[in-house]
This record gives sequence, structure tokens and C-alpha cells, in this order.
Amino acid sequence: MPKPSHTHCHRWGLRLAALALGLALPAAVEVALWLTGVGAPAAYAPRQLVQIVEDGQIAGEFEVPTDPHYVEEPGEDGRRWMRTGPGFRGEEGVAFHGPGIMRDVRFLPEPEPGVARYFLLGGSAALGLAPTTPAAPRWWTTTLAVVDPALEPERIQAELTRTPGGMNVLREEASITGQVRARLEAAGRRVEVINAAVVAQDSTDVVREARELLSLQPEGLLLYLGNNEELALEQLLREAERPVLTRVGGVLGRLRTYTLLRHALRPPAAAAPRRSGGPLWTVGEHVMAGWVAAGRPLLDDGRPADLAYQALVGRFRHNMEQVVREAGAGGVRVYLVPCAPHLTYQPMFMDMGETLDAAARDRSRALILGARQAAAAEDRDAALARARAAVEADPLRTEAWFVLGAALDAAGRRDEAIAALERSFDLDLVHSRTLPEYSRIAAELCADGRCAAADTHARMVAAARAQGLALYHRFWGDHEHLTPEGCAWVGAIFSELILAEPDPTAGGAR
Repeated sequence: MPKPSHTHCHRWGLRLAALALGLALPAAVEVALWLTGVGAPAAYAPRQLVQIVEDGQIAGEFEVPTDPHYVEEPGEDGRRWMRTGPGFRGEEGVAFHGPGIMRDVRFLPEPEPGVARYFLLGGSAALGLAPTTPAAPRWWTTTLAVVDPALEPERIQAELTRTPGGMNVLREEASITGQVRARLEAAGRRVEVINAAVVAQDSTDVVREARELLSLQPEGLLLYLGNNEELALEQLLREAERPVLTRVGGVLGRLRTYTLLRHALRPPAAAAPRRSGGPLWTVGEHVMAGWVAAGRPLLDDGRPADLAYQALVGRFRHNMEQVVREAGAGGVRVYLVPCAPHLTYQPMFMDMGETLDAAARDRSRALILGARQAAAAEDRDAALARARAAVEADPLRTEAWFVLGAALDAAGRRDEAIAALERSFDLDLVHSRTLPEYSRIAAELCADGRCAAADTHARMVAAARAQGLALYHRFWGDHEHLTPEGCAWVGAIFSELILAEPDPTAGGAR
């Protein structure tokens, strides 16, 4: 057999070198992309979300009136009074359609001697807007603007009143401010508790209103908020492009070089909004796109770790720090009580189908339906078995965990039920219910004594363990608005925080 010629060997050596170089170059590029972070899944999340997390703020804000919340006007007694501004109190005959409505209240520019003034800030839940769901007692089945007169008119007459702006709200005595006032007065305190809550108010608008109220000589600011934090984010993302990302399995799907080339040749397309979910699904769709881009659930030890969650948490912390700092500089005490999430309320974003193949998705949905039907027939064993199977079929489906929580509760297994419902809550990707993280932030901000805080989520879970999960439906009429009993519970928490401190008017102080 003839020996290969020198030329032939040289030719093959060049070919092998070229092949090695051809493989080394893409490998070097891939390594460089990983080291620099280019091509990471976050780069293919909506640009707005990336910017929010980097800046720590949501660039767009939910629009509410920017007029003064209170204006000075003469009273019949010849004195000057502060009254809710015209743009916030609404006009007679105008139905409620959006943000920025307040209770129509009056108070003196300065508190009377020996009286401690407190303002309550927050959204419609703090204001006392009537709950709006059939899950609550029958008389709560209302709309935001109209109460059906056929629904137990005597009870409605006793509990609700109507604002000039057309809202149905709890009477002052049943609201949070009425409850706080009654408890403090019963303890011998002379106080003035004013409801300064605004419909659709989030933490950014709370900062703006708090600055205005600090000039009206309050002793303290009561903050009950957290249920509106996603509004600005939802508004910002509503018109944003929602990436439609097709996950590729195996090694190819993990290569950042491939990801860059695929998105360069075929950029993520904008998807039509889901009509079935409505606008509340906007944030959930973006978060789901981030999951698909990452090729895995964006969870950290089971808790949300997506960009929307980070943006909401960072924004809440930033705004609460501002309120505490600026109020403290003026000698005003802040009582920070984030809303507790309503764990037994139906999840708002339940379509996790992108994470499964069609067969598994259909099996999960069928099992959930079967569990609900069994529960309706009071077959608790079958409901529990089917709910467990639904979770096994799709452990990332929030509805499966929710149905499991209900089945466990019906079986009297409260601890397991609460754990399942908390898991369902964490998988509800719209993040539109108050996040438990807000209570942890409040506790951290107030750990040094600059303010006072309460963890309503932990308190509510403890109460539900002792008394049953039906407590949630007694306190809430929907996912955020409180019944009179719920207002009494929140009012007791604020009163407890205030009464734990010395009376600021003792010894002749204001």
C-alpha cells in the first residue's frame, strides 16, 4: 500500500485545523456570550420590564388627578375648612368609572388643641368601596356604581352610602377609619381620623398625597395599601409587544448563539391580547413569555423571581422608604399595614399551557373539572383525589393548586390547604393581588423603630388555621374590598399599633 504523500498529509492537516478553528470560534463566541450576559433570557423579555428592574422604578405611572386632594373653603360657622377637592369628590349624577375618587370630607386646617390627627391613605379597599362578588353574602352582589334595590334594601340602607361620584361605599362608622376612631376613643384618646384614600391609588400616588398631607399637621399616617401596585405596570405593558417565544429543547435550545440568530432572523412577534382574560392578563402574559424564553419557571425556592415581580417589589420598597423618611423628618409617625392577600379568591391567570404538551394540558384541565364537579356533589374523597392528580399532571398550574387547596380545606386539613393556596398564589403570574413580600418589606423598614408595621398576611393565615378558611370570605367581598367585619379587623390592627405607643396629646401636647 503506497504511503500518503507529504502533500496529501499536509492537505488533511489543513482540513483538520480548519475544522478545529471552525468549532473553536463558535465555542469562543458562546463562552463570551455567557460571560457577558448577552443572549440571556431576560434580554428577550419586554424591554420595558428590563428597564423597570434596572431603574428600580416604573417609568409610566397609573394616571390619577393631580389637583390638590383638599382645598380650603369657608364654612357656615365663619371658619375656614379643608374639603375634598372637586376633582376628587365627583359631581352629583356622575357615575363612577375610574380612578381618583375620594370620600367627601371636611376638617379644620389645624387639629383642635389636644386632638391627635391621623390620615388613612390607600386605594379603594382603604376607602371602603363596596365589595362586588357573589362569593360574599347575597347583599354584596353589586356593581361599583349601582346597587340593585331588590337585594335586601334594609341591609344595604344600614351598611352602604353613595358618594357624589356615584360609588357605593361603606358608611363611615363601618369603614376602617370609623373603626379606628371608635377604638381609640374607647381607650380614652382624643383623635381625628380622616379617610384620605383614593380609588386606584398605588404606592407612588401615596407618596405624592403624603407630602400634601404633612402640611396639615397630622400625628400619624395610616397606610393600608398593596392591592393596586400592578396597575401602573399593567398600563405600561398593555401596549407593549408581548413576545411569542417558541422554546427549543435539547442542547440547541440552551445555546445563546442560536437564540441570538433565531431572534435576529425572526424577531418575537406581537401577540393579540387574550379576550377571555381581559386587561388583568397583560402582566401575566409577559411573565409567561419570560418563562418560555428562560426555558424554565422563573421561581426561586418556589417564590416568584420574574422581572415583573422584581419591579413591583422594588417599587413598593422605594416608595415606602420615601414616605417613612419624609414623614419622619416632619415628626409624623407612619403606620404601615399592607393588605393581606385573599388566598381563597380564584386565581386571575390560569393558562399555563405553554409549559406542557397538549395531552398533559388537556388531562390537567379534565381533572380540575372533575374535582370541581365532585366538590359540588359533596364527594370530598373524589374531589381530593382528582385535585391531587391535577397537580401531578401540571405542578405549575395555579388553578390545580387552588382546587387542591379547596379540597383539602373541605377535608378539614387546614395546614395543607393553606400551603396549597399559597402555592397557587405564587403561580398566579399577574401579581395583581397584594404580595406577601410587601408585609416583609414593611417589617424591615420599621425594624429600627422609624415606623410601625404589621404583617397582615401572617396574622390572617394564623387566624384561618384556628378558625377556618371561611374567614377570608367573611372579611373580603372580592379579592381586595373588605366587608364591615374585614374593616373591623384592619381597624383593630391599626388601633393596636397606635395604642402600643404613648398618647401624643398627654400632658397638654396637641
